[in-house]
Amino acid sequence: MSVKRALLSLSLGVGTCLAISWLSYLPFSAARDAVNDALAMPGAVIASVIWPEGIHTGNGAPGWAIAAVLANVVVYALAWYLILRISQSRGGGRT
Repeated sequence: MSVKRALLSLSLGVGTCLAISWLSYLPFSAARDAVNDALAMPGAVIASVIWPEGIHTGNGAPGWAIAAVLANVVVYALAWYLILRISQSRGGGRT
């Protein structure tokens, strides 16, 4: 595992999550909300496995949001890592 590739994929994962969060600044549309929800779904699913949902969480709701954001960063960083690795293995450049 290349440290350079891992750091690049982590920064691209953070950038992807920032781009997803900026979707809410676009004018309202049902399509915008559907795309935003779909792109935020991986973190929400992972956070719901780690953190219980519902009224019984008490003060746990802020922790769930943090877990969802961190899970999205990890998911998108892994996706970027795979993209960079595949592009390098096909001769697409050095990373």
